[in-house]
Amino acid sequence: PSPPPPSPSPPDTASVNGDPHIKLPEGGEADLKGEDGVFYNLVSAPDFSFSMMTSITSFMLPRPLLVHGSFFTQASCLVRGHSGKTYAILGDANDVGFEVLDQRDGTLLARHHGVWQEWSDDGVMARVKQATTYVRANGWEVNVTRRPIYNLVSGPSSWRYDMQLRKLDGTAFEAEFGRASRSCFPHGIIGQAFDGDGIGVSGKLDDYNAAFHAPLKVLTTTAQAEGAIEGESAQYQMVAGPLSANFMYSRFDKSKGDICAPRDVKKLSGAKVASGPRKDEVASTTEKMDEALAAAPL
Repeated sequence: PSPPPPSPSPPDTASVNGDPHIKLPEGGEADLKGEDGVFYNLVSAPDFSFSMMTSITSFMLPRPLLVHGSFFTQASCLVRGHSGKTYAILGDANDVGFEVLDQRDGTLLARHHGVWQEWSDDGVMARVKQATTYVRANGWEVNVTRRPIYNLVSGPSSWRYDMQLRKLDGTAFEAEFGRASRSCFPHGIIGQAFDGDGIGVSGKLDDYNAAFHAPLKVLTTTAQAEGAIEGESAQYQMVAGPLSANFMYSRFDKSKGDICAPRDVKKLSGAKVASGPRKDEVASTTEKMDEALAAAPL
């Protein structure tokens, strides 16, 4: 089995089931199928942007159930160093490791493949610890853990990524990697939920339980996080690719002292729950298989 993420998980977590199931800060959740080969921004903050690519994939669950869904299979983290230079740290779930590129022209700066690898420069750190790659910079930490896609029927990758994201505020890493901005609220499909209002918002979820009980035993996922995000998922696509931080709600080129309004929760149609403010918020994506199997008929 794959190892746990390198950092301890605080109580508030997020996860993705089937097509990427996202557990959001403050108790929300949503599913995101995405489009094949497209990067989606998950968090955008001053000097920090993280996106992942969805791959349309068909696979079998036991008992049985054929799922036409998707997985996150590639990752891109753009970070601005103390010098003002922007680095692109790229990962592919098919490989153990990462590459560091100059974001301006795509020049390869470093390549680290294999376990227990590290690159650190200009206030930015990337490290591979067994199956997990994680990045710390500018008040944020993101990690991706590669896992096999079991019972693969069709798709471009036999490996997928799970992901966890957190602010470094109040952690042992704050002194070295800073705090997140207190006035420019982050955005992105996940980032917008780090608004500190104590309200969790859930979006559309794909119904695996109903599919298990259906005669054909086939599920085609459709959820695109509707109800949990401002706008629609297409507005979070990184149209210019993994070396770009630009999308409709980008905060990357803002300064930490800028004022950036949080999402307008009143405009979100998803179910809301008052969870209260939480000090150590962690957002994550994972795969829905375990929950689906638990709910499946024997």
